[in-house]
Amino acid sequence: MLVDGVTSPNVFDTFPVGIPGGSTSSMWVRQLDPGSTSTFTVRTVDGGGNVSVPSNAITVTTDARSDSVAPTTPTLTRNDLGGTGACPEELWIRWTGSTDDLDPPAAIEYEVRINGVIYEVIPGGTETVTYTDVLGDNTVTIIAVDLAGNAAAPSNAMTATTNFVGSC
Repeated sequence: MLVDGVTSPNVFDTFPVGIPGGSTSSMWVRQLDPGSTSTFTVRTVDGGGNVSVPSNAITVTTDARSDSVAPTTPTLTRNDLGGTGACPEELWIRWTGSTDDLDPPAAIEYEVRINGVIYEVIPGGTETVTYTDVLGDNTVTIIAVDLAGNAAAPSNAMTATTNFVGSC
């Protein structure tokens, strides 16, 4: 997905990792500035790495918000491989909860990022089991986001090294 013509790290594909894609997909675009206008297009990539031309453009304006304070930065405390050496590999992740000036802890969402890409969004939680299809070193960080879309700084980074057999 392209946001204003640029690939964005704040796009979350709701299609699970390791599951072959179908003819349709849906995505969340996160951390857009309140009261701003953005244009979205999509490109596809096939198994050979060939990239399509961008799709038709859709332009959207986000609601203005008065909350401009981000939640506190979470701390990543656990990042372990939990799988069986198959792809996608299981990662067991735990972090400290964040606080916010307006929103209760249960309303804070946590973006689980692997190698900078959002793999999962956890509402109000402090642990998950997620998956990666990247062989080798995987850097994990957590970003807390409040209801207004304000994002904390990324958590400390931890690395998990996968060594699954076969391919995804």
